Amino acid sequence: MEVLPIILKHDPSFIKEVVSHSDGHTKYQEKEGDDPVLANLKRYYNKFPILALKQAKNMMLFAYTADLLICITVYPPVTSGGLDKLMFILMTGQWQLLNYTNLIFLAVTLFIIEFMLRLLFFVGQITYYMKKAHQ
Repeated sequence: MEVLPIILKHDPSFIKEVVSHSDGHTKYQEKEGDDPVLANLKRYYNKFPILALKQAKNMMLFAYTADLLICITVYPPVTSGGLDKLMFILMTGQWQLLNYTNLIFLAVTLFIIEFMLRLLFFVGQITYYMKKAHQ
């Protein structure tokens, strides 16, 4: 879930289809006397082509939040104490009490897959265009 928006945005066929469907599909105007349910349905229908990307982004945020909470229990940023002590340390600026090794492990655990995937897409795009340029 964390990398789904990245995968969707790097698929040119998917993006082309979403853009053409967004430009070409009928939009419904909300009217003053519309029933609230009908008005909500019109709003939902008008957003429908890009809804998959928005939902993927929301799922990504949820997955990162859950992953962060799990990583904080595995790699606690404060040697002793929980989230309340971490918040106290952050609010009072007592940076020397933070466990920087665990913070590095936490950041690497959270973002290494995303970084590797972005790097893979970057190298793939460079390779594709280099082959096209030399043909």
